[in-house]
This record gives sequence, C-alpha cells and structure tokens, in this order.
Amino acid sequence: FTNLTQDHLDFHGTMEAYADAKAMLFERLRPAGGQVRALLCADDPAWGRMGAPDDRWTYGFAGDADLRITACTLDAKGMVLDLVTPAGPAVLRSRMVGRHNAQNIVAALGIGLALGHPLDALVEALADVPGAPGRLEVVPNDRDLLVVVDYAHSDDALRTVIPVVRELVPGDTWVVFGCGGDRDRGKRPKMAAVAEALADHVVLTSDNPRSEDPLAILAEMRAGLTRPPALEEPDRRAAIRWALAHARPGDAVLLAGKGHETTQEIAGVKTPFDDRVVAREALEAP
Repeated sequence: FTNLTQDHLDFHGTMEAYADAKAMLFERLRPAGGQVRALLCADDPAWGRMGAPDDRWTYGFAGDADLRITACTLDAKGMVLDLVTPAGPAVLRSRMVGRHNAQNIVAALGIGLALGHPLDALVEALADVPGAPGRLEVVPNDRDLLVVVDYAHSDDALRTVIPVVRELVPGDTWVVFGCGGDRDRGKRPKMAAVAEALADHVVLTSDNPRSEDPLAILAEMRAGLTRPPALEEPDRRAAIRWALAHARPGDAVLLAGKGHETTQEIAGVKTPFDDRVVAREALEAP
C-alpha cells in the first residue's frame, strides 16, 4: 500500500468506497508460511484501514516504521537515504529524486528483504535503478533548462511533483498539463488550483480528451484558477513548444499528465504522441 488519494472516483464514487476496494487486497491475503506478506506506507494515515495481517511491515519517514528513512539528501542528480531496516541500518544512493520516490525505493527494498534477499545486495542493486519511464523523467538539453515529464494526473500527484521539480532549479517553475476526458471531472479545478499555488507559470492544455470537447475540459480546469494562466492552448504540442520557448535558463518545465504514454486520444482516435519526443524536438529546433 503506497497511498490513498483522490482518483478513479468516476468508478468508485466516494473515497470511502475507494479505500474499501484497496483494503480488500489485504484482507484477502493468504498465509505465506511466516513470510512478511504486506508492506504499507506508514506516512499515509489510511494504512491502518487496509486490514493487513499481523505479518506485515510498514515503511516511510514515520518514526515508528519498520523500514524507516531517517535522513534524505536530494539534488538534481539523485538522493542519499539513511535507513533503519529489520535487517540493520543502511545508506542507499539513488539516481531518482523526490520524497515520494524515496518512499517507493524503501518499499522495493522491503519487498526484497521479505523475499529473503541480503540487505547489501538490495542496496547495491537499487542504486542502479533509473526510475520508471515517464515518472520524473528528465529530457536532456543544452539550454540550461530542467525539462521533466511526469505522469501526475491528479491534484495530489501535482502537489507531490511540483515541489520536487521546483527545489532543483534556481529559476521559475512552469507546469504544462491537461485533464483526461471521460474521467473524474471533480479533479479538474483542483489540479488547476494546485498548479497555480505551487508553480510560477501555468499552461493549460489537453491531455486525452477522448469523447469530450477539449475546450469544455479547459473551461472546467480554468474554474480552479484565481488569475489567467500563462497560456491556454488545446493543442498539446503547441503548448509544450510555447512553454519551452518562453522558459529561461535556470527554469524548470514540468510536462504533467501523460508520462510514459505514446498516444493521444481525441474524439475516439488515437494518434502518436509522446511528451518526451515532442519536448526533444522543440528543444533541438533552431
């Protein structure tokens, strides 16, 4: 269990029902011969609702976690974690960044320990993990811009990712994002409000509109703003190009929402579209 935040309410209806659905995964676990069979993030208060069995571990920054992060040092090249684990203390270096990735790394470490792998071997192996595609993935460039592609597609995800990106640069932070069509409409103004509160420049655009009118989605997003965005452009490619053209050296540009995806769905038609490719093309243009 990693966290419980607003998402998929178009299916579950309420956060209570969503929590109950996640809890079912743990309540129905079969015995595993004494092996730890559940890991839960102690930093999320909802972990106690998961109904996990007694043969479990908790992890995170919380002071009583079984796998505990006691210190976390971050920069643009990665992070160093000081850990206390059931197998002893450890110092883990990673190429990934972000408090949430520190939690994810420790979750992976816990899984490895539960399966019987040595602590030292796990620490060494995790140091080489580059991170999941489209999750805080940096697009290299020679313009002194930090360009990051991330799958963040909820207000909670933006609330997590924007500060991570922001603390890595001396300049301004730009956020380019949209909201998916035929999905939870309640997230749209909330995502815009978070972006406005945490970033210096907000660019509203399309995600995967699917069967919905892109302009109608933008209007619902705009309702969460207290001032006009830097740009409102339904064409995602044009919005990305505009943001990268206007960002200055030392700035960060976060392209949020699509992450690893390689298509965009508009009016039921999927066409090739990859934020990473679009950003590279824009950055390399004369």
